[in-house]
Amino acid sequence: MAALGGDGLLGAAAGGVKDSGAILLPLAGGRGNDTVRRLGLGVDAVETVRRLDRLRVRPMDLGEVNGRPFLGVANAGFDGLANERGNQ
Repeated sequence: MAALGGDGLLGAAAGGVKDSGAILLPLAGGRGNDTVRRLGLGVDAVETVRRLDRLRVRPMDLGEVNGRPFLGVANAGFDGLANERGNQ
């Protein structure tokens, strides 16, 4: 399964497939694209798909806060407030 979006959508997609055995291909579609950058996928979604035959499947931890899944990026407290204000 491929998901095009920001870190929030990618975390939700990962939460949706976590028990299915499906493989998730996160594609950059957000502002910062922290997750895809950290995975070395780059921010050009079309180029990532073109390189599909060269990509490796890697396990990744899926976090959860208050029932909401996330991949690698979670903001809480002051950091979360600063991020929220910055995104406005």
